[in-house]
Amino acid sequence: MAVALPIAAIALHLGIVACFARKWDKVAAVTVLPFWFWGLLGIALAFGGWVTRRSRFAAIVGALWVVTIIVGSDETRGIMRVWKPALPETRPADENGKKILRVATINCNINQPEAADEVLRFSPDVVFLQESPPINKLQAMAKKLYGDEGSALGGWHCGIIARGKLTQKFRLHEPRLLLATLEQPDGKIFDLACVHLGSAPTRIDFWNRESWKLHYTRRIARRNNLTRVLRETGNHLGGNPLIFGGDFNASPHDAVFRLIDDDWTDAWEKVGRGWGNTFNNRLPSLRIDRLFVSEELRPTKAQVFRTRHSDHRMLVADFAIE
Repeated sequence: MAVALPIAAIALHLGIVACFARKWDKVAAVTVLPFWFWGLLGIALAFGGWVTRRSRFAAIVGALWVVTIIVGSDETRGIMRVWKPALPETRPADENGKKILRVATINCNINQPEAADEVLRFSPDVVFLQESPPINKLQAMAKKLYGDEGSALGGWHCGIIARGKLTQKFRLHEPRLLLATLEQPDGKIFDLACVHLGSAPTRIDFWNRESWKLHYTRRIARRNNLTRVLRETGNHLGGNPLIFGGDFNASPHDAVFRLIDDDWTDAWEKVGRGWGNTFNNRLPSLRIDRLFVSEELRPTKAQVFRTRHSDHRMLVADFAIE
């Protein structure tokens, strides 16, 4: 056992690093779990070998896994920024001479208005909602946030609330997508894309062949979803600073994000502070809710907040308008 367990930990290390680096569709069941989960399993195996005989080899393998977790986990960035200032509830008007635009995204857990209302305390300029309440609820929320300057679009699948005039450009129910332009009261215009991709399975019964097959087919479906979303976004929007976000039902390690243009910036990845995972609300282990922006918008702060009425946490981000 003193040798077998560290060897198993090394074999697991090689296999997991390869799966996350290559992102093969056939191993989507592996990468749906957070990287650190596999790291903790590797550390447990190495520790078992160390306890048995105080083996130096086991200690080295355990240390290798610790370093790999730190380097490979998506969560590391936010933890390393935990000493930076938190995102304030009151949106700053500007930062270093640049006007700030605040954006929030939340999945409302089967159309619950109470979940949507949780963004109110942050006074965002733009709100993306998935599993959104109906349009009359969104309009009431826009009135509460912005008075006569607010507007709302969508409902049930994807919704958008914003300060200014929203004009719907395209709407799709499968995959769920809502495209719009926003003209703010000061005349600035933005392109908005709110998305909700098909869900990923939560099964982890890896001994069952059907579980692996389900993860594989759902990965392919999400890739097809995102391919169409990006095509329709390109067809119906363009020329204005773009905000693209929502519930992607895929962790950052998912291969589907290879489709995202390198010119777009993931707000939380760039400046996110703290624990950035958004699902599920009680024990967040996956960062599936994201905000991407084009180069005209520079992320300055991003943070994830626990909610009371949703099974997702809420992502709020500030952007400087370049």
